[in-house]
This record gives sequence, structure tokens and C-alpha cells, in this order.
Amino acid sequence: MRLELSPSGRATCRTCETRIERGALRIAETTTQHDHVVERYHHLSCVVEDQPNGALVAMLAAPPELRSAAESLVNGQQAFLASVARAAAGKAAVAAASNDEFDAETEALIEKLAPNPREASVLSVLHDHLQERGLPRGELIALELAKAPETARLVELKRQLWPVVKDVRVTWGTGFLRTMSVQVRDQASSGAAVQALRHPSARLLEELSLQRWVGPLPPIPPSLRRLEFQWCEGASPSIETLPRLVHLQLNHVEDAEQIRSQSLTSLGFGPDIVSVPLAKSVPQVHTLVFEAPQSVELLASAGLLKQARVLVLPLLWGEAVLDALAATNCTWEQLVVARFVPKDDQRQRLKRLARRCAVALTDGVPSWVTHTSRPEWGLGRVLTRTASTLEVAFDSGVRSFPANTTVLSGVEVIDEVTGGSS
Repeated sequence: MRLELSPSGRATCRTCETRIERGALRIAETTTQHDHVVERYHHLSCVVEDQPNGALVAMLAAPPELRSAAESLVNGQQAFLASVARAAAGKAAVAAASNDEFDAETEALIEKLAPNPREASVLSVLHDHLQERGLPRGELIALELAKAPETARLVELKRQLWPVVKDVRVTWGTGFLRTMSVQVRDQASSGAAVQALRHPSARLLEELSLQRWVGPLPPIPPSLRRLEFQWCEGASPSIETLPRLVHLQLNHVEDAEQIRSQSLTSLGFGPDIVSVPLAKSVPQVHTLVFEAPQSVELLASAGLLKQARVLVLPLLWGEAVLDALAATNCTWEQLVVARFVPKDDQRQRLKRLARRCAVALTDGVPSWVTHTSRPEWGLGRVLTRTASTLEVAFDSGVRSFPANTTVLSGVEVIDEVTGGSS
């Protein structure tokens, strides 16, 4: 939503169904309908009464003169005006803190952290520097490095450093946001999401999921490692400016063939993907994750199946997919297929497709696992198992998990070398 002056007297308020006079303050609401972007207009007073949060965001984003006029217009809404005042003060405080927090030394340390935002030695230097300046992020980093429990003080520090943003979900790392998931519903949430990505706490963001986006993509922190597009309409997914991005998930993105990256090592495709990038555009990709049977033909024509070493299929759709994979005349190091119990002849076919195949979910305590939300990691061998932790070796490195974790799924590995299963 945005606050503006009505340029004519032709628009009708979609809330009260009366005409909005020329020169009157109105709220413009941008939405999508049947895959088309449409605008609806409302009297400011109608939105204040019906959608106060949307009116609040629109007023905060408006030029000072429009905000002042809007406050005069709704001067009887004292509770709403108090909310505007508090939000404006908070916005100013965050901007001031941001400008003050990132001095030259802090920027240099942030630059050192970009290759590994979890580097404890650099974070220790950073928290010392910030605490000397009396900034709350220094205390937060110190507490999280010490693995302090989620006390009221820790919650308060995070509240100071990150405002609640509608339609934006986040998780914290050490002093900075680690993951962000954005659901854009309208113009107001789009503006909020852009501000969220520009926020100081997002400087070392590692994972971003855009569940829905309309229009040009916002600036994305260059620290990003994992990017997921659920549905992006009119987006231009330029990721060349993300030098550390290693995994890209595409479910439906227009103009996906424009993607270029020298850093990507894995690509994921959902069932609604309309086009795919060419192999020469992503020369380092060696892992593919895809759900739809028709993706086999698309990925083969793009040259991606030939360059891949690891294929992950969340669901094998039967003999037709096996036929399509065999028709590519490609073989792979790993083929991971969950939720599929192969027959004897299918086991033999799978053996011919990859050096190591993983199929089906297993009961009991498995020796091999996959990560349910990180399928691009491929197969992981369980190295050690204790009452409290699991240590698993993936191609991307050895990782530890709580013993009662729900993110790991056991798989049966068909081993061509031994002619059996492990």
C-alpha cells in the first residue's frame, strides 16, 4: 500500500464504494489477480479503520508532507496516530543506530566474516569492538558465542536489533540474521521486505526464501549461500552479484534462462519450472534436485544432466522416469530417490545409472541419510552416533545433529561394487 494524492475524481473507494475526490489523500493497493497486477484505491480513513497496519506502513513510507497531511486528516484516531509516532521514532532510531554501528573497523570485520559468517575468532574481535562502543549487537554476539540460553535479555537484544516485520520470518545466527523467508502479498509487504533485506541485521544473511515476489528483485546481501524462489512474477533473477551463492532453488521464475553464476554448485527445480538455464551459464553445477518427470528432458536438453555428478529425485515417478534417465546415456556418482521401493529389475537398472544409488525410506537406525530440507547435500554417511548427537559426513562436509533430529531421513544404499545393499 502507498499514500498518494488522487490525480482525478474518477476512482472509487473499494472499501466504502464512494468516489474519491480529486486531490484527496488516498491509499493505493497493488495486488495480483489472475496473474495480472492490478491497483485498487481506498479513502485513507477507510483503510485506517479497516486495515490499520497497512495504513501505518503506507504513512511511514510516504514523504513528510503527505504524512503530515494524513495525520491531520485522521486526527480523531488517537490510538492510530500514537502507533504512527512510535513506529516513526523506532524507524529513526534504527536508522541512527545503523549509521552509527558500522564504522570503518566494523565494516572491515564484516568483510572478513563474509566468507564464513560463523567464524568465531572474527566474531570475538567484532563483539569486543562493538561492546567498547556500547552497542547492543556486541553483547548479543558475546552471549551467543557463549551459547547462553534464550533468556529475557537475549530476547530483548534481538527485539532491539530486529523489528517485527509482517510477512517476513527470520532465524538468528550469531549477532546477525541467518535465514529469511519472505511472503509478498501486496505493495506494503513488498516495501517491508525490501527494507528487511537492507536492515543492518541482514548484512551476513546466508539463506533467503522468496515465497512470492512480483516485480524486480530487491538488493540481496552478497553473503548469501542459498536462495529459493517459490513464485516470482516479472522478476529478473540476476545472481551474478552473489559471489558465494552455492544453491539455487527454482520453482517458478520467469526468464530463468537469464541466470548466470560462476559459484553455483547445485540447482533445484520444482514441478512448475517453465524454463531452465543453459549449462554454460552455470558451469560449476554438479548437483541437480528435481521433482517433475518432464524435467529429465528439459535438463538433458540444457546439458545439465551431462555435467552433473549427483541427481536427487524426491519422488521417482516409475518406469517412465527410469527410461528417460537411461535415454540420456549419462551416468552419475550418486542417484538419490526417496519414497520409492524398487523391484529387483529396477534395482539392476538403478545400478547401471549411478555408482551409488539410495532408495526408499528405511526403519531403524540407518547408516546412510539424506537431509529433508537440504536435498542438494546428497547422501550422508553416519560416522558416529551417541545418545545426544549424530555426526554425518556429506560431500559438503561433516555436520552434527541432535540425536532426536527430524531433518534426517534414512535411506537404503544400493552398492554396485558389493552387489548388495548397505
